[in-house]
Amino acid sequence: MKENRLITELRGMAALMVMIFHFVCVSNNFLLSESLIHLFDFAKHGVQMFFVISGYILTSSMVSGNYKIENIFTFLLKRLIRIEPPYIISLIFILVLLTLKSCLADLPLHLYFNFSQVLLHLGYLIPFSDYPWLNIVYWTLAIEFQFYIFLAFIFPLTNVSSKLRFLVLLILSIIFYLNSYVPELEILFWLPIFISGICLAFLSSGTKKDLKLILLIIGLDFIIFDSMKLEIGIIVIITQLFIVSCKPMNNIIFYRLGQISYSIYLIHTIIGFTLINLAIRYSQNSLFRIVAFVVIFLVTILASLYFNKFFEKPFQKLSSRIKYYKS
Repeated sequence: MKENRLITELRGMAALMVMIFHFVCVSNNFLLSESLIHLFDFAKHGVQMFFVISGYILTSSMVSGNYKIENIFTFLLKRLIRIEPPYIISLIFILVLLTLKSCLADLPLHLYFNFSQVLLHLGYLIPFSDYPWLNIVYWTLAIEFQFYIFLAFIFPLTNVSSKLRFLVLLILSIIFYLNSYVPELEILFWLPIFISGICLAFLSSGTKKDLKLILLIIGLDFIIFDSMKLEIGIIVIITQLFIVSCKPMNNIIFYRLGQISYSIYLIHTIIGFTLINLAIRYSQNSLFRIVAFVVIFLVTILASLYFNKFFEKPFQKLSSRIKYYKS
């Protein structure tokens, strides 16, 4: 299924929000402004925008592709080809940078990473260990991967009838409350947000509106407001309203960023934090840092464009060629 313009724009908006949050709020006060840190702290919830979008776009593609349980291997293969190679390449970039850092600091490499930690990254298994992620954005990719596996098995049950669909999604919404018992399985905590995207996909694909799904979305929003931060609930509802409207924003910046959003997500902290740390060493001048911030922002976008061209797009095209059924 070809992604529509609105969804691409929303992806771009989310990527921009997360990028701004990291560069402003998680950069050792690079801009020397506590007020800016407080102002842009909300931007971290671009992550939750991605969760709603993932639930929506994957379910929509499975509906249009007539996905069946026997297609589970094909579905997971498509997702792995789409996300894994760029992810591994970004991980290699980090390992190279950490190795250089180790050499320049004349410190042993094991202080920066070890072999077991790297292997656990390959299976998104860091949450099941005591190791930290080598890139602070990878935690969301682990949740997305858990969601792919979850959706591959659950979707066939939701695509049989509207009554069974509602029952299954309702049960899954309640399963959210088990997250405290299995904290490593982070998908359970974020499940209400993903399910709201699934419901929106079924609503948009149907010829008539299913009142039960609309009520379920409202119930999910209550769960999100009750169990998560207020700003998360607000961001989720704003994203839902954008999707329901089906009207593109016609914002060229969001659209272009949306086309390379996965590349931005993977490497913006690698490029940005490296350059920010270098800039911090050279000046405490506020004007210099503002100019440096703009330059670093643009360099990161440019690097993401090239990363998308050479490391993401080839695998994106390869994934799109794989069909559930031969025509």
